[in-house]
Amino acid sequence: MKSDDKDLNLEHELRKVKKELVAKEAEIETYKSELGRLNQEVTKLLMGLDKDLASIRDVFKYIVPSRFPHIKGFQFSSKYVSGMRFNGDYIDIFEQKDRFKFNLIMSTTSGPSLTALLIGFLLKFGRDFGDQKASSPDDFIQKVIEEIKEKDENPTDIQLACALVDKRTYEITCRTHGGIKCYLQSGDEDGEIKLLTPQDEEESLKLNPFDRFVMASPGLLGAPNEKGQVFGTQPIVESMEEISTAQSVHDLRNNIFHKLDRHLGGRKPMQDVSLVIMSVENNVIKLV
Repeated sequence: MKSDDKDLNLEHELRKVKKELVAKEAEIETYKSELGRLNQEVTKLLMGLDKDLASIRDVFKYIVPSRFPHIKGFQFSSKYVSGMRFNGDYIDIFEQKDRFKFNLIMSTTSGPSLTALLIGFLLKFGRDFGDQKASSPDDFIQKVIEEIKEKDENPTDIQLACALVDKRTYEITCRTHGGIKCYLQSGDEDGEIKLLTPQDEEESLKLNPFDRFVMASPGLLGAPNEKGQVFGTQPIVESMEEISTAQSVHDLRNNIFHKLDRHLGGRKPMQDVSLVIMSVENNVIKLV
């Protein structure tokens, strides 16, 4: 092949490559422009979600009771902290029409919609639940799950704990479904702490003066620090050992949350955190 022909072929190939490069650059510019547009839309969407979540957190602050009713013979302390990303905890104490009985409940759900179903159940049954035959924590939990199934929700998305206290006998009956932990601490000198894990059946125990009953949510137990280490059950047990049963239930609550704050390094938890503490006063009078 002559030298002139080689030069022409080379020039032709170079022009071809230049055209391809120009086309690729145009495609890249188009891709960058589209990516920028999508990024703006995603940013707007995330900002909208953040606003929605902030609104949900504000609503939950009003929905979750900040004060429990005064029930003679018992002291209560509770705290609910709204999570930064996941909201679904609910805590409550409600007296039944039989004034000698009351329930403590705690729930953790996958989101506000399931919690709304639980609140709807309480509004629907609430105090009347105690008038039903064979009403018990097990009946309560089963009824809640049935209500969720009727709404085509997945019952595994809700974790529940229900305790029924009978003031006639000072007996507490507890039942859990999911990862909520319940503790009973003896009010005597040894202060024995028992972890109640009645997943499959109810557990009934007698209450005595200064006994303490504690409910802790999965969001509290599983709160991770910067290293990914969860809060766990040990700090709760340590607080129960450090704070005498003769001290205020608020002292115990504050001690637990002080440990949580140190664990999180001052950061807010990602998931809802809930704690309920009940203490039996000294003047226990069993009616039967």
